[in-house]
Amino acid sequence: MPFLLGGVLGLRSPSRLEEEARFVVYAITSERVILLGGGDPETISSYVPAQLQQIERSEHAGGWGDLILETEYVHDGDEGYTTKRHGMLAIARVRRVHGLIAALAKTLPLAPNTPHASFQQCLITPDIGPLPDKLRQALRAEMAPGERLVWAAQPIPASYLKRGFAEQSFFYPVDAR
Repeated sequence: MPFLLGGVLGLRSPSRLEEEARFVVYAITSERVILLGGGDPETISSYVPAQLQQIERSEHAGGWGDLILETEYVHDGDEGYTTKRHGMLAIARVRRVHGLIAALAKTLPLAPNTPHASFQQCLITPDIGPLPDKLRQALRAEMAPGERLVWAAQPIPASYLKRGFAEQSFFYPVDAR
Protein backbone atom coordinates (compact mmCIF):
# COMPACT_ATOMS: atom_id res chain seq x y z
CA MET A 1 0.00 0.00 0.00
CA PRO A 2 2.78 2.55 0.78
CA PHE A 3 4.25 2.00 -2.72
CA LEU A 4 0.86 2.60 -4.36
CA LEU A 5 0.33 5.78 -2.32
CA GLY A 6 3.83 6.98 -3.18
CA GLY A 7 3.18 6.31 -6.89
CA VAL A 8 -0.08 8.25 -6.86
CA LEU A 9 1.49 11.17 -5.01
CA GLY A 10 4.40 11.08 -7.43
CA LEU A 11 2.00 11.41 -10.37
CA ARG A 12 0.42 14.48 -8.79
CA SER A 13 3.66 16.30 -7.99
CA PRO A 14 5.14 18.55 -10.71
CA SER A 15 8.01 17.06 -12.66
CA ARG A 16 11.50 18.40 -12.32
CA LEU A 17 11.30 19.85 -15.83
CA GLU A 18 8.05 21.69 -15.21
CA GLU A 19 9.51 23.04 -11.98
CA GLU A 20 12.64 24.27 -13.79
CA ALA A 21 10.49 25.97 -16.45
CA ARG A 22 9.15 28.26 -13.73
CA PHE A 23 12.70 29.57 -13.19
CA VAL A 24 13.64 30.17 -16.84
CA VAL A 25 13.25 33.43 -18.71
CA TYR A 26 14.26 34.20 -22.26
CA ALA A 27 14.83 37.79 -23.34
CA ILE A 28 15.78 39.83 -26.39
CA THR A 29 17.29 43.22 -25.68
CA SER A 30 18.56 46.02 -27.87
CA GLU A 31 22.02 44.42 -27.62
CA ARG A 32 21.69 40.63 -27.27
CA VAL A 33 19.64 37.54 -26.44
CA ILE A 34 19.67 36.44 -22.80
CA LEU A 35 18.81 32.98 -21.41
CA LEU A 36 18.44 33.08 -17.65
CA GLY A 37 17.90 30.18 -15.27
CA GLY A 38 17.17 26.50 -15.80
CA GLY A 39 18.71 23.88 -13.58
CA ASP A 40 20.61 26.65 -11.78
CA PRO A 41 18.72 29.96 -11.39
CA GLU A 42 22.03 31.82 -11.40
CA THR A 43 23.02 30.52 -14.87
CA ILE A 44 23.01 33.16 -17.58
CA SER A 45 23.85 32.78 -21.26
CA SER A 46 24.22 35.75 -23.52
CA TYR A 47 24.33 35.84 -27.33
CA VAL A 48 25.39 38.97 -29.23
CA PRO A 49 24.53 39.60 -32.92
CA ALA A 50 27.72 37.89 -34.17
CA GLN A 51 26.57 34.68 -32.44
CA LEU A 52 23.05 34.86 -33.90
CA GLN A 53 23.85 34.32 -37.57
CA GLN A 54 22.72 30.66 -37.80
CA ILE A 55 19.52 30.12 -35.84
CA GLU A 56 17.55 26.88 -36.19
CA ARG A 57 13.79 26.99 -35.67
CA SER A 58 11.42 24.10 -35.07
CA GLU A 59 7.73 24.94 -35.00
CA HIS A 60 4.85 22.80 -33.72
CA ALA A 61 1.08 22.92 -34.08
CA GLY A 62 -0.24 25.95 -32.25
CA GLY A 63 2.76 28.12 -33.15
CA TRP A 64 5.04 27.16 -30.26
CA GLY A 65 8.52 25.83 -30.82
CA ASP A 66 12.24 25.97 -30.17
CA LEU A 67 15.03 28.23 -31.36
CA ILE A 68 18.52 26.73 -31.37
CA LEU A 69 21.10 29.49 -30.95
CA GLU A 70 24.21 27.37 -30.50
CA THR A 71 25.24 23.82 -31.33
CA GLU A 72 28.22 22.47 -29.45
CA TYR A 73 30.07 19.28 -30.38
CA VAL A 74 31.75 17.69 -27.38
CA HIS A 75 34.21 14.81 -27.71
CA ASP A 76 32.83 11.96 -25.61
CA GLY A 77 36.15 10.12 -25.19
CA ASP A 78 35.08 7.08 -27.25
CA GLU A 79 36.06 8.33 -30.72
CA GLY A 80 32.68 10.04 -30.96
CA TYR A 81 31.00 13.33 -30.30
CA THR A 82 27.96 14.39 -28.37
CA THR A 83 25.86 17.24 -29.68
CA LYS A 84 24.60 19.80 -27.18
CA ARG A 85 22.13 22.36 -28.40
CA HIS A 86 21.44 25.58 -26.54
CA GLY A 87 18.65 28.05 -27.03
CA MET A 88 15.03 28.85 -26.31
CA LEU A 89 12.82 25.85 -25.64
CA ALA A 90 9.01 25.72 -25.84
CA ILE A 91 8.29 29.35 -26.63
CA ALA A 92 4.97 30.71 -27.85
CA ARG A 93 4.82 32.46 -31.24
CA VAL A 94 8.21 31.04 -32.17
CA ARG A 95 8.08 32.45 -35.71
CA ARG A 96 7.70 36.02 -34.37
CA VAL A 97 10.52 35.55 -31.84
CA HIS A 98 12.74 34.13 -34.59
CA GLY A 99 12.03 37.29 -36.61
CA LEU A 100 13.04 39.50 -33.67
CA ILE A 101 16.32 37.63 -33.25
CA ALA A 102 17.01 37.74 -37.01
CA ALA A 103 16.44 41.53 -36.93
CA LEU A 104 18.85 41.84 -33.99
CA ALA A 105 21.41 39.73 -35.88
CA LYS A 106 21.25 42.24 -38.78
CA THR A 107 22.62 44.94 -36.46
CA LEU A 108 26.06 43.26 -36.60
CA PRO A 109 27.56 45.39 -39.42
CA LEU A 110 26.14 48.62 -37.99
CA ALA A 111 27.75 50.96 -35.50
CA PRO A 112 27.24 49.98 -31.82
CA ASN A 113 23.82 50.94 -30.42
CA THR A 114 22.46 51.53 -33.95
CA PRO A 115 19.38 49.36 -34.48
CA HIS A 116 18.67 47.95 -37.93
CA ALA A 117 15.55 49.42 -39.55
CA SER A 118 13.73 46.09 -39.09
CA PHE A 119 14.46 46.28 -35.35
CA GLN A 120 13.36 49.92 -34.83
CA GLN A 121 9.66 49.11 -34.28
CA CYS A 122 10.55 46.42 -31.72
CA LEU A 123 12.33 49.04 -29.63
CA ILE A 124 9.28 51.31 -29.74
CA THR A 125 6.74 48.63 -28.76
CA PRO A 126 8.35 45.99 -26.54
CA ASP A 127 6.52 42.67 -26.00
CA ILE A 128 7.18 41.58 -22.42
CA GLY A 129 5.13 38.73 -21.02
CA PRO A 130 4.24 38.36 -17.34
CA LEU A 131 7.30 37.35 -15.33
CA PRO A 132 7.69 36.51 -11.64
CA ASP A 133 9.21 39.45 -9.76
CA LYS A 134 12.38 37.52 -8.89
CA LEU A 135 13.06 36.69 -12.56
CA ARG A 136 12.20 40.21 -13.71
CA GLN A 137 14.69 41.63 -11.17
CA ALA A 138 17.40 39.12 -12.18
CA LEU A 139 16.90 40.04 -15.83
CA ARG A 140 17.10 43.78 -15.11
CA ALA A 141 20.25 43.22 -13.02
CA GLU A 142 21.86 41.42 -15.97
CA MET A 143 21.19 44.25 -18.40
CA ALA A 144 23.77 46.97 -19.00
CA PRO A 145 22.94 50.68 -18.61
CA GLY A 146 21.12 51.84 -21.74
CA GLU A 147 20.26 48.29 -22.82
CA ARG A 148 16.53 48.07 -23.60
CA LEU A 149 14.25 45.07 -23.20
CA VAL A 150 12.46 44.22 -26.46
CA TRP A 151 10.87 40.83 -25.68
CA ALA A 152 10.78 38.54 -22.66
CA ALA A 153 8.86 35.39 -21.82
CA GLN A 154 9.02 32.06 -20.08
CA PRO A 155 8.72 28.66 -21.74
CA ILE A 156 5.28 27.05 -21.99
CA PRO A 157 5.50 24.56 -19.08
CA ALA A 158 3.61 21.63 -20.65
CA SER A 159 5.47 22.01 -23.96
CA TYR A 160 8.76 22.43 -22.11
CA LEU A 161 8.09 19.12 -20.40
CA LYS A 162 7.32 17.33 -23.70
CA ARG A 163 10.45 18.64 -25.43
CA GLY A 164 12.61 18.25 -22.32
CA PHE A 165 12.12 14.49 -22.21
CA ALA A 166 13.59 14.23 -25.69
CA GLU A 167 16.58 16.47 -25.01
CA GLN A 168 17.07 17.35 -21.36
CA SER A 169 20.44 19.04 -21.73
CA PHE A 170 19.02 21.55 -24.24
CA PHE A 171 17.68 24.08 -21.83
CA TYR A 172 20.63 24.28 -19.48
CA PRO A 173 22.23 27.56 -20.57
CA VAL A 174 26.01 27.82 -20.67
CA ASP A 175 27.71 30.81 -19.15
CA ALA A 176 28.79 32.69 -22.28
CA ARG A 177 29.84 35.96 -20.67
